[in-house]
Amino acid sequence: MDMSSSNPNQLAPITPEAALLQLQQQMQEMVVEIKHLKANPPQTPVVVQPSTSTSWQEIIFRNFLKSSVTLHSEVNPDKPILAYDGSNYQMCEDALDGTLKHAFSVTESVIKKTNSFKELSSEENNAVPTLIKNTIIKPLRDKIISVGEKNANKMFTSLKTKCQRSDRRHKINLMAKLIELVNDATAADEFTISKWANLVSDLTQSKMTLDEAVGILLQSHFKPPCGIDKKTFEFSVDQNLNDKDSPSFDDVTTIIQSASSKLKPKAGALDYVPMDLDRIQAFNGGNRK
Repeated sequence: MDMSSSNPNQLAPITPEAALLQLQQQMQEMVVEIKHLKANPPQTPVVVQPSTSTSWQEIIFRNFLKSSVTLHSEVNPDKPILAYDGSNYQMCEDALDGTLKHAFSVTESVIKKTNSFKELSSEENNAVPTLIKNTIIKPLRDKIISVGEKNANKMFTSLKTKCQRSDRRHKINLMAKLIELVNDATAADEFTISKWANLVSDLTQSKMTLDEAVGILLQSHFKPPCGIDKKTFEFSVDQNLNDKDSPSFDDVTTIIQSASSKLKPKAGALDYVPMDLDRIQAFNGGNRK
């Protein structure tokens, strides 16, 4: 007996025509679904990445902290080095300040703004001394290293005090050269123009003002009153002017008047022009006879 025909769960065989029709329907449904997906794509959540951009000013400042000397060379291609006698001090200070203004992205003087480097962060106070030591001549650098000075303010102040005194002496020498050229009565030769040109270049680099120049001329050519020793007078004037930053004409006149008053012989004192030691001894020896 054939039991297969009596099984109710057995599926009826599908004809090839029915199978083809079913496949076509499925394909049509897939096409419709694809079109729907294209027309309505799923919304992908937008992930906002944290901003990692760094401003140009920050990049420059980081480079300064990393290598202040490299940045200084980029800002100052001529790479001025402070001379031992301080003759180019002002030029070197301007170059240093220019680098710092570039590093800090400011237009005003950083030296003045930070009160000669008193108001620096710890990072800045590491970078600035390194820059200072690499922009001065080796003998000056050796002196700084020998005393173990690492603070930017103390290092800068020490150099400024020393070099400004030398700087004024340098300016006095320049004015002396000017007077010498003016009073030169010899016939000009092929080097005359070059001497003047070199002097003008040095005067320009010194950044000496007219007021300061006239003060230097007064100091150099002022003859002390009768009865006052010339060397003592000059020493007194020099000492007082050395304590001032680029003394003006008024400063010089005030100090000269003060020195003249202090060194003036007291009333009743022997009024004589100072003599050399031999003449004084001879004079005193004659009186004892």
